[in-house]
Amino acid sequence: MPIKKKVFVTQIPHTRHGGHGGSETELVPSVNINPATEFGELSVMFPPRMSFHVSRELADLCWDKLSDFNPEVDSILPMGDNFIGATCCAILGKRFGHFFVLKWDKNLGRYLQSKVII
Repeated sequence: MPIKKKVFVTQIPHTRHGGHGGSETELVPSVNINPATEFGELSVMFPPRMSFHVSRELADLCWDKLSDFNPEVDSILPMGDNFIGATCCAILGKRFGHFFVLKWDKNLGRYLQSKVII
């Protein structure tokens, strides 16, 4: 059976939509991450607007969420809170010494995969 690739999305950025005349607003994604499915099944790690100020708590959660990350086939797509993205990349570097990261290329209109070697 072939290995199933995954894209670990740290967080999907959201924006508030609605709210006319004092009514409730809702959070809606501010980016379309569907093009990243070219590199595997999407797995969103943290909900929108979640942020951390205690690095040990965040590191523990990231270690857990990345427990089945396979550095040979999976990718990380750091989005949203920079602290979350940086922590996840640091963990992957420490754990494996290398990993794939996705970056949006606006000229090509698609994600590109780059290998990070620590």
